[in-house]
Amino acid sequence: MKAPGARTYNTLLFTLVLFLGFTSLVTQLVMMREFMAVFTSNEIVIGILLANWMILTGAGAWLGKTVRWIRNTGLTAVILLSTFSVLPYATLFLVDFLRNVIAQAGVMVNLSAIMIWSFILLMPYCLLAGFLFSLFAVVISERQGVNSIATVYSTEAWGSVAGGMLFSLALVHLLDHYAVLTLVLFLNLALVSIFALLQERKVLAVIPLSALVVSALLVAGIRPDRTAISRLFPGQEIEKRKETPYGNITLTRTGEQLNMYINSTPLFYSAGLASDEEQVHYGMLQHTSPRKVLFISGDLKSLLREAYKYPLEKMDYLEINPWIIRLWMKGQLPSPDSVRIIYKDARRYVGNATDKYDVVLLNIPGAVTAQQNRYFTSEFFRELKAILNPGGVVSTCLVAAGNYMGEESAAIHTIHYNTLKEHFRNVIIVPGFMDYYIASDSALSLSVVELAEKRGIENRYINRYYLNDSLLAQRSAVIIERIIDNQRVNHDFRPAAYFIQMKFWLSHFRRYEAFIPFVFLLPLVILLFRINAVQAGLLTIGFAASSMEIIVLIAFQVVSGYLYLANGMLITLFMTGMAAGAWLGNRWYRDHLFRHFMCLQAVAPVIILSLPLILVILQKTGNPDVLAYSFFAAIMFTFSFLTGLVFNLSSRIRVTDIARSSGELYGIDLLGASLGSVLTAAYLIPLLGLIMVSVFVAAVCLLSAIVAFIRRKQFGAV
Repeated sequence: MKAPGARTYNTLLFTLVLFLGFTSLVTQLVMMREFMAVFTSNEIVIGILLANWMILTGAGAWLGKTVRWIRNTGLTAVILLSTFSVLPYATLFLVDFLRNVIAQAGVMVNLSAIMIWSFILLMPYCLLAGFLFSLFAVVISERQGVNSIATVYSTEAWGSVAGGMLFSLALVHLLDHYAVLTLVLFLNLALVSIFALLQERKVLAVIPLSALVVSALLVAGIRPDRTAISRLFPGQEIEKRKETPYGNITLTRTGEQLNMYINSTPLFYSAGLASDEEQVHYGMLQHTSPRKVLFISGDLKSLLREAYKYPLEKMDYLEINPWIIRLWMKGQLPSPDSVRIIYKDARRYVGNATDKYDVVLLNIPGAVTAQQNRYFTSEFFRELKAILNPGGVVSTCLVAAGNYMGEESAAIHTIHYNTLKEHFRNVIIVPGFMDYYIASDSALSLSVVELAEKRGIENRYINRYYLNDSLLAQRSAVIIERIIDNQRVNHDFRPAAYFIQMKFWLSHFRRYEAFIPFVFLLPLVILLFRINAVQAGLLTIGFAASSMEIIVLIAFQVVSGYLYLANGMLITLFMTGMAAGAWLGNRWYRDHLFRHFMCLQAVAPVIILSLPLILVILQKTGNPDVLAYSFFAAIMFTFSFLTGLVFNLSSRIRVTDIARSSGELYGIDLLGASLGSVLTAAYLIPLLGLIMVSVFVAAVCLLSAIVAFIRRKQFGAV
């Protein structure tokens, strides 16, 4: 029996592994949200960030093969763990501080820059995290006298589960990102201090305690978070910044003008622009006598100012994020008698609404993201029509095409036009600061100036001194001429508009992006010629697991629109499955390991192919929330559970050198996951769509299973 001191030391080692997983997942979730917030990007950035995270962590684990050459593991562990504790906060600071060095403020950051800079910024932390995994695998295996790679893997995964749950259920609602990572920093340094005190040389505790004191002085005294955030909005005074479950909101001031941002993307300005009139009057003027109007998002101040020009009886305003209105209106909300503010997702409200409206004004600028695409689908327009009174009007908008429409822009406008025409007899396009698509079963007119004059509505912009109806009609005709003659329509689970938007975004940087897939595929091809069937299977299952994770995240976004809020819980669920699979593998499989390995690989394509079936069922049943969430949770957990089992078996099939095997297996697993993330998010989904990507990933897994079956005799399986 080991001495009590030994048991205490072993318990502390496993606690450190738990905190390794805890810290890694909390940091990953914070970085994922922060990158989306400061790089003003779409869901592709999730795939890029996860890809770089995993390939760097895998490289760190591979470098962990050198652990067996370290003489003083106690000193090494204290130094590395102290550094590991500080790096999350430092990395977050650099992400914000360098954003406007990477690209000018307000300028779209291209895919190459996001990929390269996220790689550079995450490199120190992820390499160290991977190296520490190998270090713990070796130390714990040596102390216990058995191969403990799978045990360390499972323990780290359970730590990730704890971190994901705490972050998603509590931290994200109570603290901003800097406060979250400050808490993580202090917890880790306190634990490392205890670990150092248990070493033979207790003087080692000076290292983490010194780091703790210095960090506390910096955070409390200098406030590096304020310095970094101020650089995100140069020339503007930050009045309020709020991290909400739906995104990061910032209210700034430039002179007398107030500016509202969500994830660094401009929402509203208080300058009284002509666009304020466009977003209301282009739609309202089409109805002969509007009495009831529904606003979906938009600047509530300007919407009300313009809407009051009509003799309205009822105004409802929908906004999913209550903090936007509270900060923008500075607590001075209009009375419920003038407008009813409803804090709900528009899809949920419209799908269950009992009220009827004369006009619906949808002020969301196109399907730029998977979340926004939900408001431009055939399913949503059908629901909108159901809540319209006879002769009702719907106004939507896209980013203005301008005088020239490229191929992608023309395709976006075509899809939107076709989707509206599926449900409305008449659709017109009114060009302006945005291109407004007005739809109704009643007659519509492009003579908006004439309509305003007949109603006696006085405007600063929509009047004969500023606008010309004939010129407006000519500009509209130019857009109509460029609309492609096809039947493509936007749907919830076939989000054609979103895929085109991603291609449109990528087209801005086509000179560079064409080479990115080869950067990832080249090392894969080289590796496939150097690894055995077990390693190839682990690489494939890592690729498939990450691809499935991305597919489910985007599918969840399509259904719910809550990905910024829910991604922590989904990723936590994924880690729970991996932890459970890795933990149960030792208990379920004691012999014939390669035979079980082949069986699991054969099961993988079946699980993957269930996802397209689920998407079809959800589309047929109208995407009910409980059913959709249950399906996504089940498939996320099931496949991650299988991934944990596969890693467990891989770590036990003919393993001799713990240091080498832990680094190689963990590195190969994460390399496959990295490839799955970036290729699926940035290339396969825009190219193939959600359903066909699932089929492609299943085919890759089936091919790997066939290769394992062919080579089974090399591992003693008949």
